Amino acid sequence: MSCQLLMMEPPVRLKPTDPVARAVGALLAAGQPAAPVTDGTGRLLGVFGLKEAAALVLPMAARLGEDLGDLAYIHESLADLSARFAAHAAEPVGDHMAERPALSPHTQAMEALLLLERGDGFLPVVDEAGVLVGVVTAARALATVSEGR
Repeated sequence: MSCQLLMMEPPVRLKPTDPVARAVGALLAAGQPAAPVTDGTGRLLGVFGLKEAAALVLPMAARLGEDLGDLAYIHESLADLSARFAAHAAEPVGDHMAERPALSPHTQAMEALLLLERGDGFLPVVDEAGVLVGVVTAARALATVSEGR
């Protein structure tokens, strides 16, 4: 059984030039954790999601990849966090997108489920040319499996 049975058309697609604020608004409105970023031909360039957006609100020191331990010593207000987000709001998502594993339409459903279980809740599916043909999300996969169709 291939992952095509678990696949859906993403409600939100982004261009690398889309501003961060618009992308976050579209993701929140669609209830989607992430969206594929594609070029003009539909080729997958990366993924931008709420995870990447949340990283923009963190202090730079917390994003450097080092384990800083407990961040309780950082005291910021909601206004501070909002200002940090606003500083990135007009930036293009292409500057902040992430690479995610891409599946083939022929990838086995079990492999897609394993990747979902390991924490990647949004998996783009591309054809041989790298053109996006759909996505597999944890929500869609579980809905399909629980309904049995």
